[in-house]
Amino acid sequence: MNILMIGHEQIINGASYSMLNLIDTLKDKCNFIIVSPFETGPFVDAIKSRNIEMYFVPFYRWVEVKDADFEIKQKNWENKYDTLNQQLALKLASILKDKNIDIIHSNTSVVDLGYRLSKIMNIPHIWHIREFGEDDFNMYPLCSYDEYYKKIADDNYLICISKAVREKFKGKVSSLKLFLIYNGVGRENIYQRTNYNLDKKKKLICLQAGMILKSKGQDITVKAIDKLINKGYNIELLLAGRGRIEDLGIDSDKKWLKCLGQVNNLKELRKKVDIEIISSKKEAFGRVTVEAMMSGLAVIGTNSGGTVELIDNNKNGLLFEQDNALDLADKIEYLYNNRSEIKRLGMKAYSSSKNKYLIDRCAKEIYSLYDKVRKENERFK
Repeated sequence: MNILMIGHEQIINGASYSMLNLIDTLKDKCNFIIVSPFETGPFVDAIKSRNIEMYFVPFYRWVEVKDADFEIKQKNWENKYDTLNQQLALKLASILKDKNIDIIHSNTSVVDLGYRLSKIMNIPHIWHIREFGEDDFNMYPLCSYDEYYKKIADDNYLICISKAVREKFKGKVSSLKLFLIYNGVGRENIYQRTNYNLDKKKKLICLQAGMILKSKGQDITVKAIDKLINKGYNIELLLAGRGRIEDLGIDSDKKWLKCLGQVNNLKELRKKVDIEIISSKKEAFGRVTVEAMMSGLAVIGTNSGGTVELIDNNKNGLLFEQDNALDLADKIEYLYNNRSEIKRLGMKAYSSSKNKYLIDRCAKEIYSLYDKVRKENERFK
């Protein structure tokens, strides 16, 4: 089966990791061809290292972060980039016409090139919805919402990575075109922890991994731990991810706070950590959450979005009220004083996550969808 996969990132974030995991798992069943808007970078290097056919197409996103320049982005889209994307799609379609492509698979909802190609080439299109947009990344369509949902619903198949994401499109997209497939995480993330920090006289080491953004809630985590430090608790917080904590209005000059920047081997870092915190406003799924669980860590997560589908409160982790630093502080304090709970929750997180969220299961479900889509398309030809 020939799959044209549309990428969107220059670096390798969660969506691209998931894409690479899928490609590696299905490489014996599918022939993947990749389209990238970037000519160089870590993602391109990863594709080249796999000897996969790839095309560089400098297309533009149709969903962007709402910042001070958002209105300019909207005008540029309306006046230039919308037309340019269509021209690029037409050109690429002519190049790919003899590739016998069965399915076009867009790895994210923030790009529309795959949709355009599907209409030009009359090839079925799968849109992998890996983000809420507004709630998790402060991203909004550059076109009107009417046009956005009209295109999304226009005979595309949608893979939603959580029930929470699927709910966003209910009533706007045919239920026959909506598919719930939880993300899969590679086996390389599995670590069966044997040593837990059970002595409450010892420092408790907490980790939060992910790009430093307001929507990721690092400020909530810092406020929670600050309260506990003031009560005399011995805690250290590690922040792993690109960005500046100062941009969230937080003073980085705290002895108990370590900003590590981008960390390429989180698995090794997690071996030195006691608990991991997910304080995002609303995760579409939570790849980092699953990776932490697969490392046998006790995880404390926000009671919103896809996180509540991963963490069963007080069974394989703890949930706290969204944006509530006091509630988060209470959960951290509970684990500090009840170290056996760190082990109990961590062990349960390990067993539940590796049984449910490995890439093998995800790839099997996606391949079944590929097969279904191809057969339906052949039937109606």
